[in-house]
Amino acid sequence: MEGLDKDKIKKKRGRPKKNKEEEKMILVNKKHLEDEIREELKSDELYNIEYEELVCEEIVFENKKYLKDKCSNKIYSMDENNDMIGIYDNEKKKIEFF
Repeated sequence: MEGLDKDKIKKKRGRPKKNKEEEKMILVNKKHLEDEIREELKSDELYNIEYEELVCEEIVFENKKYLKDKCSNKIYSMDENNDMIGIYDNEKKKIEFF
């Protein structure tokens, strides 16, 4: 190397150039992983819902059964979702539906 001019020798500097196909594959794989994680989180949210436990009594109003929260007088339906549908008025002895 003594006989060569220093200006003529190019030094390699910086990062090596990326292969475009390799870069696309990395992006596709990253997107695929993000989708998988998002789906996993959705399923976890569905199964990890915390429910508040209530002490209810069964009541009959206008020939239909309902659940009444003993503490708050909130009225819940007897179907599988137990949706809150009203409040029981102790003075009037009736349900005020929403």
